[in-house]
Amino acid sequence: MIYFVIFFTIILNGVLPPVHGETDTTPFPFYKTFHPESTPHGEIASFILDEDLLVHTADDFSNLRILDGEGQETPFLMRHRKETETVTTETPVRFTTTSLNILPDNRMEITLEKDERDRDITPEIITLHTPAKNYEKQVSVYSSHNGETWRLITENTPIFDYSRFIDVRNNRIKVPPVTDPFIRIVVTGMSETYESPLKQIVRESHDGEISKVVEKIQLNQIDFRIDRITFSQKNTRDLRTNTVTQSYTVLNLDTIQDPDTGNTIVTFETHRAPVTEIKILTDTSNFHRTCRVDVFRETPQKSYWHNIAAGTISRIRSGSYLQETLILHPRLNQSIKKYRIIIRNNDNPPLNIAGILIRGFVWEGMFFSRPDQKYTIYYGGDRMEAPIYDIAGVIRKSGDIKPDIYVPGEEKPNPGFSTPENPWPMEGKTVLTIVMILMVIILGGVIFATVRKLE
Repeated sequence: MIYFVIFFTIILNGVLPPVHGETDTTPFPFYKTFHPESTPHGEIASFILDEDLLVHTADDFSNLRILDGEGQETPFLMRHRKETETVTTETPVRFTTTSLNILPDNRMEITLEKDERDRDITPEIITLHTPAKNYEKQVSVYSSHNGETWRLITENTPIFDYSRFIDVRNNRIKVPPVTDPFIRIVVTGMSETYESPLKQIVRESHDGEISKVVEKIQLNQIDFRIDRITFSQKNTRDLRTNTVTQSYTVLNLDTIQDPDTGNTIVTFETHRAPVTEIKILTDTSNFHRTCRVDVFRETPQKSYWHNIAAGTISRIRSGSYLQETLILHPRLNQSIKKYRIIIRNNDNPPLNIAGILIRGFVWEGMFFSRPDQKYTIYYGGDRMEAPIYDIAGVIRKSGDIKPDIYVPGEEKPNPGFSTPENPWPMEGKTVLTIVMILMVIILGGVIFATVRKLE
């Protein structure tokens, strides 16, 4: 039995990985240090998977690890970055004018009271509707909870119309949300005097000579008329959520003409970008061609081109009329390095391919963070198991949290990197299964021998 225990211990030491207090970074050939975009507040941080990271990252992100300043592994979540498109509307708030007073210094004071039905709505925008042109006034706004004691909300906010010179106009005053039921508006420069461009010249003569010339100037007074005053509350709501995309780098672009089929074959590579759009750049006009998109796959058994999309590209130009469709949309859930586009020319002359533009969605990483910690991402390991974290459930239940933005720094080689050596010709799970079977056989033999001795 002693020999069995010794054998079991030796086997497990050779199969099972060692346990360390800190995460082992030796399997990762590269690392980057994160730099906060602004002063971090902690809790949740966000970063973008750049092309340096993409080219060395497995599709399941199994060869990524984030470590804090103490070398401890930090849970992370990878997801497509999304942005929410919002729309802003205005809800009218009903008010009734209760008084109007002409004040000294050419000012007018208007007092209004909120309708009982809109007591719970807080106005944020005041609009003075006027037919006047070419004016500039100053508006001050006060509010009151009882109509007697007033507090200043905004002072000398300009409203204007410069249509005499340019189509610029503003007759809206933005104020903080007003909860008081009474509002008072004071407008300056209600009446203005303008010199008429017409002049009257009177000449008096005596004995055939002009003895007196009188020039009369006419002054016109124009009053600033306000047709009505309206109040409104701004409301913002989410309209839709869109997946964010960005441009990626195209590498090793090459174009050849297949002499056998007459097709144009375009090949290019990427930093394993998650491509969703391929735009073909050409200066050729008036064409309509079908094409297909292939990706290059490699397995231990074979290498081959696999079709992922098909479509049509075209450009119709006639005088000032232009209609074109030059974008193909690959259907792909993986990050691929090498692409091929086959353009079917039939009996037409080939297109002049000037370039390729690609776009794809953005991989966003989320991880738990603390303001007092520095974080490093290690990546590029081979044949690693994906870690299992519970951060996804935590973020989902945390609601709308604004994360701290971290930016990956320069790619650096990991000085501690070493290729793991596998002394076993088979995978660890297979070896462990064989070891367990051998242990059962050996244990059975030991029990059988013990029973024989007792007999």
